[in-house]
Amino acid sequence: RISEFGLLQALGFSRRYLVKRAFSEAVLFVIGGWLLGVLAVFGLLSLVRSLLMYPRAYALDPYDSLAYSYTLAVPVVILAGAALTVWSRFRKFDPIAVVERRIV
Repeated sequence: RISEFGLLQALGFSRRYLVKRAFSEAVLFVIGGWLLGVLAVFGLLSLVRSLLMYPRAYALDPYDSLAYSYTLAVPVVILAGAALTVWSRFRKFDPIAVVERRIV
């Protein structure tokens, strides 16, 4: 997406706007991915609980909110890594080099 951001910046969009846009897209994808993952795990845990655990008198609680809170560390680290990457890339970004096709 280097060429997209280079052209947008060459057209007059500020670096602050482009960084904010990239970060908001990353936030949207991370939150959406985490929510889809939690829903998939909840469905699988409910299925395992009803088919395997209850018939054998084992306990499994797919409603345990503490277990889901442990999964927040991975999306937070992914988001921090994405933010640092975008920030460091835009620090030394030259839109003229993109327009002149010196950066691919």
